[in-house]
Amino acid sequence: MKVKMRITKDVAVACIMLHLYFENGTIKPLNAKVFRELCGGYLFSYGQQKIDDHQDDYDQYWELANKIVDKYYYE
Repeated sequence: MKVKMRITKDVAVACIMLHLYFENGTIKPLNAKVFRELCGGYLFSYGQQKIDDHQDDYDQYWELANKIVDKYYYE
């Protein structure tokens, strides 16, 4: 089954920040497919309503996450 979903930029930033937190600030080399899979998995597991609940805990990764998202996210 295929599901189409819209991933907003703040969902992508929250996903990458959470991933950086669990990987101690490092991230494996990404490509567009891996980025999309990470964001899709985040959206299904946490949902968009959870973005603001934990984002303050991971603020140390905000700038790095924004750089990564800017590289792979397009509208």
